[in-house]
Amino acid sequence: MISKAPLGKINPREAVQLKRALKAIRPLKYLLEETGRPQLIKFADALNPCPALTDRIERDLVEEPPVNLSKGGVIAPGCHPKLDDLRNTILHAKDLLLDIQIRESQRTGIASLKIGYNTVFGYYLEVTNKYKNQVPAEWVRKQTLTNGERYLTDELKQLEEKILGAEEKCSNWKNSYSSY
Repeated sequence: MISKAPLGKINPREAVQLKRALKAIRPLKYLLEETGRPQLIKFADALNPCPALTDRIERDLVEEPPVNLSKGGVIAPGCHPKLDDLRNTILHAKDLLLDIQIRESQRTGIASLKIGYNTVFGYYLEVTNKYKNQVPAEWVRKQTLTNGERYLTDELKQLEEKILGAEEKCSNWKNSYSSY
């Protein structure tokens, strides 16, 4: 690990193991100092538990990270608020979409309103023909179907960008956070 760390080749699991080893130095250093023997005290003086590095690894990395940084799940929650927000978006994407669906259904009175997704339009609101005369003017019609129509809203488009970009942005954190 001593040769890998300065080269930035240490993996997350090894970084946590380094933290554990550095923490083990503290009591060893204390025991050596307490012996009163000059040679052992000299050894104790040479030991450096690197408290700043130990604290940073403890604060910034999860306790049991994967070996490969690109797998994700390495950075501890609370370390970076923006990363926490991206993770929250990924974990709760369905709930965020459902909130829009419920809110728009209540606002418009369209009981059969559904949110769907396809690769051409992304996320969309789908309305059956029975309710298409209740569609608000600010909704943008994107596709006509046999039994209904599909619409886009600014809010839905913004949420789509946030959801689809969240995983990519999370993976970019590994590049900006790969060295200690």
